[in-house]
Amino acid sequence: MTWKRHLCPLVLLGLVVATGASGCSDANRVTGVYRSQELVDIEGYPEPGVFVELVLGQFGPDVTGLVRFFRDEYFLIAAPGGCDCRFLQEGRFDEERVLFTFKGPIPCDPTAPLMGARLEADASGDTLQGRLGARLDGDPVWTFVRVVTEENLTDNHKRCEEGLVQEAR
Repeated sequence: MTWKRHLCPLVLLGLVVATGASGCSDANRVTGVYRSQELVDIEGYPEPGVFVELVLGQFGPDVTGLVRFFRDEYFLIAAPGGCDCRFLQEGRFDEERVLFTFKGPIPCDPTAPLMGARLEADASGDTLQGRLGARLDGDPVWTFVRVVTEENLTDNHKRCEEGLVQEAR
């Protein structure tokens, strides 16, 4: 009889742990490296735009990371004329959306204008779609695909010098 008395609290504890674990399943859904699938029009860069890489770390509702700017989709050559990257500020994951602000890449100094992102996550978190820049309404909508998962993130992905990229001569 005493084993039954001890079994009930253990079953309740197991249910609480299982329920808590399932409730936290989205705690890092948008962690990883995402790359734009098309050129993104960032204010200050000449047409036709730049490719953008987002390095995101989600911790519950908070999102941190950085934004990188490239002139080439495949070789990841930093776009000249602006900062190579910028750190996220005010990042959140709320109601299937990634929301954050960051200093614009041009000029590459503290006076750069504040920009933002409003990106919808798909069910797996592998694709983000939405706007990034000074205006978050209207078209076009850009697509970012996860190319590095949380398990494969390294310290190199997380480095950002916020340095001015010079045009090659």
